[in-house]
Amino acid sequence: MEKSKVSVRIGTLTIPTYPESDYETLPMFAETRNHQGTSGNPFPNAVTSAPCSEVAADTDYTAVTLENRWLEVTVLPALGGRIFSARDKRNGCDLFYRQHVIKPALIGDLGSWISGGVEFNWPFHHRPATYMPADWSVEEGEDGSATVWLSDSDPFYRMRGTVGVRLYPDRMFLETAVRVTNRTELRHPFLWWENAAVSVNDRYRLFFPHDVDHVVHHYRSCSASWPVAKGNYGGCDFGEGTDISLIANAPHATSYFAAPSRFDFFGGYDEGIGAGVMHVADRHIAPGKKMFTWGQDQNARDWENKLTDTDGPYCELMAGTYTDNQPDFTWLEPYETKSFSQYWIPLMKTGIPDYANLTCAVRVERDGLTLQTTRPVGDLHVTVKVGGEILLDTAGSCEEPALLNFDLRRPVREGEVWTVRVLDGGEEICLYTDKVFPGQEPRIIRGYPLPADVKSPFEAYNLGEHLIQYRDPRSDAEVYFRRALELDPALVPAALSLAECHIARGLYAQAEEELNGAIARLNAMNQNPESGRATYLMGLALERQGRFGEAYDRYRKSAWSRDTAPEALTRAAILACRRGDFAEAEQLAGEAVRRGADAQAKSILTMAAYRLGKPLPFPPEAGSAPDSDLGWALVCAGAMEEDAFFASVARMDETVLDIAADFGEAGLVKEAARLLESAIRRHPDCSAMLYYLAGRKPARLSVGRRFPHRPAEAAALERALEEDRQDLYARYLLGVLRFGQRRYEEAEALWTDDTHRGSLRGRALCFWRKGNRKEAVALLKQAISASPFCADEDTTELKALVWECAYLMNTEGEDPRQTADLILAHTDVNDLRDDTAMELCRAWSRGGEPESALNLLRTHHFRPGEGSEAAIAMRYIDAQCALGDKLRSSGDIAGAKDAYAAAKSIPDWLDGSIGGEGPFLRAILGEAECRKAIGTPDEAQAADAVIAHVADASPDIPLRARLYMELGRPEDARALLEKKKAEWIAERNKEDSGYYASQPAYLSYLEPSAAERKRRFDPLIAKADELLDTLRSIR
Repeated sequence: MEKSKVSVRIGTLTIPTYPESDYETLPMFAETRNHQGTSGNPFPNAVTSAPCSEVAADTDYTAVTLENRWLEVTVLPALGGRIFSARDKRNGCDLFYRQHVIKPALIGDLGSWISGGVEFNWPFHHRPATYMPADWSVEEGEDGSATVWLSDSDPFYRMRGTVGVRLYPDRMFLETAVRVTNRTELRHPFLWWENAAVSVNDRYRLFFPHDVDHVVHHYRSCSASWPVAKGNYGGCDFGEGTDISLIANAPHATSYFAAPSRFDFFGGYDEGIGAGVMHVADRHIAPGKKMFTWGQDQNARDWENKLTDTDGPYCELMAGTYTDNQPDFTWLEPYETKSFSQYWIPLMKTGIPDYANLTCAVRVERDGLTLQTTRPVGDLHVTVKVGGEILLDTAGSCEEPALLNFDLRRPVREGEVWTVRVLDGGEEICLYTDKVFPGQEPRIIRGYPLPADVKSPFEAYNLGEHLIQYRDPRSDAEVYFRRALELDPALVPAALSLAECHIARGLYAQAEEELNGAIARLNAMNQNPESGRATYLMGLALERQGRFGEAYDRYRKSAWSRDTAPEALTRAAILACRRGDFAEAEQLAGEAVRRGADAQAKSILTMAAYRLGKPLPFPPEAGSAPDSDLGWALVCAGAMEEDAFFASVARMDETVLDIAADFGEAGLVKEAARLLESAIRRHPDCSAMLYYLAGRKPARLSVGRRFPHRPAEAAALERALEEDRQDLYARYLLGVLRFGQRRYEEAEALWTDDTHRGSLRGRALCFWRKGNRKEAVALLKQAISASPFCADEDTTELKALVWECAYLMNTEGEDPRQTADLILAHTDVNDLRDDTAMELCRAWSRGGEPESALNLLRTHHFRPGEGSEAAIAMRYIDAQCALGDKLRSSGDIAGAKDAYAAAKSIPDWLDGSIGGEGPFLRAILGEAECRKAIGTPDEAQAADAVIAHVADASPDIPLRARLYMELGRPEDARALLEKKKAEWIAERNKEDSGYYASQPAYLSYLEPSAAERKRRFDPLIAKADELLDTLRSIR
């Protein structure tokens, strides 16, 4: 009898697609950008900062479909390598939210993001490559299984993530087999969240195991009891008790991260149609169980409109491996690979399971047991007991996955503890006792102290580690490491982490200096310390300075220690290869692979074997997971066709740069040159960095979607400048790279070109940082009139520069009419970007033209990105209040009252939202003052009560003090001002490790914390002094 197999179909899927807007061609150094508690700084990547087109066009996508008797799964490699759809063939239901359009909205780190299916989020949330194509292949297993392999290197750390979407012929589940590899020489943080979207309605319910008794929010900032929550949770008011397992009961956008559980499952179930989906994975490495919903308010409807046409609302069921929160990261060490699997299981007519694992799901309800299996169970034996009483004892068999229902001998009574046991022959496939589980104390993070307030050297070091690992968007870990060393100069871990930071920023001599001291302390009594990390980092610092012999010796000594042996052996193999000692390179790389190293070690081992005339250790295998790092080594060894290699690479420029850099540092210069020349020949318009690495002048002065950031790219640009000091583009790009490394003075020294936009804009960034704001604005105005390096990027650059210049002019309080004129001189009012339109509204409101601002708000179709909804809402509030102020000044009190009243809420036609009462208090006050001026005595009294409320509640402290004075409460005004003045002085004098605050925008114009604190608090202190002087004069 022929063994059954999973069928594989490769075809084309035509989907209406809203084209993505042009990506920014200027680098965004948004160092303070915050995305869900972690850094949202996009550098070195170009971003998409404008919404997609409003007109869809049919677009063809390569679709790979796997199918067995129970499931049909379709994967789209071109869209981040996502599962596009999965259908339960038993009932025709989609396991996941099935999109019928591709409609990218501005979410995540780099802009464009789409909902639906399953997104593989890594190395942080959301997946930065979510709208980029992935390498792919199909593997058919001897067991009849089929796997779609999807693979790419992430756009930030260049770590490789590979996931195999797999079906088996006799299993009713979908497996995702994952391998994440750090293909670089430094450790990096990562998480892995599988983000499954599901369609929701009023009867869709989230379920966690019964031992989950609470949920927490992002960054563990707050908690709520589960499944019935009370009070405020992340901006949602659940009152005296709300069942939050029902998705529809979340009024606003929110996330629930489950408390730790002893069980391996969670999921969602539609009680209306009796179907759902469940996730199962080993909780010891996959503890994350999360749900996100947009809620039920206008903001939710706005996001639904931005992400789909007709497919309705959804929520996200997220499963985290090596993570249980966002942000929550695990280290992936140099050249380390972690492998794991997760499973998605369809549910049909099961109800919400009481217990589940990979083999079965069980539910006991009243007088019945429901059992769903995911595989054949040839010798089934099921028992249900309450204490010693047997309620069910039955046997049977099922030759395929099945849904079984059994009657109990009597109903289970409330409060009774029952146990279900399921056997397959002698193998126990389920044992669960339903009981009252012990309560858990939520773990909440309350923030962390400033460096000067840390008194323990270990605490300072540990905080620095946390900031790096959790990718903090505001604080600087280096300052905490220095604080640790200030408190204890002998704290070696802090010195090592500080040196590692220096290496990451290209400051190799500084790293060496730090490491010399650390190694001297480590070796004072022991030449062979427990860890080899210090010696390994010293090897890197020396290697990057061209001292290869010294570096090699350090690596070999570091390999004595188990914790750093894989990476040390890999680097030693690279240097052995560099000097042409292929026998030693083979021996070292082979040992590195045996110790668990991946990526470069395999390439070196392959090249060494080839050069020595030996059989290749990793010959190509049909259908194996894509591995471009190894692929080029196979091409060079004659085991793979060059055309096949390039055909397998989805994102050529970055992949080629990775491999060319790796081969170059290993001394495989001819092989690297062949790769670069082949790529250039195939795609002459490729990134200029391929030309620079090849030692050639670029054919086109553009780097596409990725700016230079690798050490090899820095070296190539430096070589280009040595050969031609007038290569203005190389100077510009090297400045970009240095600015991205936070080496601001070096970047400014490179950006001396006055003829091109990029360099002028770069100098504006440097001037703004130094507090030379007017000069920065002047440079931006000059940049607007200058030439782009690449004519193809003229329009995109011009739009970005106009927005940035208008933003700075508004921020500096320059003449609002000049700001509006600048915008309209370069942009048609009907073709404004959202951010530029907001700056035009801001200028008009400031300049006495609120009517124009309100008209633009009504006529321009704003589609803000995640986190920017509040900015749109504030433009509306500001414009309405400015109109109220204008009408009141002209004597039209009734008209002013109506204008203020309109500002008390955000209209449904505007895609903007903002929480809390604070933003609306200006409007509430204006309306009350107008009512008091024109109303009856009773209305005036009611208005006084409103004014008194604003005086007590407004975040505008000088306004509160003025209102207290007007209300005849001078002592309250004095007490408030004296208290706040003292707080402001203390705030002004605080010393942050990094920036003063984080924010959600792609904002590159930043200033040091001390300058920002002074700018924020000095005017408030001066205003307090002025008001206190007034109070003293009226005593």
